[in-house]
Amino acid sequence: MYLIQSRTAAVVSRDTGGQTLISRLLPSDFFGEVALLTGMLRTADVVTETDLRIMEVARDNFKNAARDYPEIVETLKKYVRTHL
Repeated sequence: MYLIQSRTAAVVSRDTGGQTLISRLLPSDFFGEVALLTGMLRTADVVTETDLRIMEVARDNFKNAARDYPEIVETLKKYVRTHL
């Protein structure tokens, strides 16, 4: 999972006609949460619009934090359910 620290990115879906804008990501937004929680392939692409500064949350680090703070997982699951 990745957290945007500065600048913006676009979330797009790709189809035979090109790409469709789904949303824009701003500082403090994140992406990759579905893959982190489920192991599924991505549901959309994130395209940088400018030089992007991000922070990666590695799977192992997330698992360690989730073990100590299980509410993190529940909060992220609720977010995914409401945003897919």
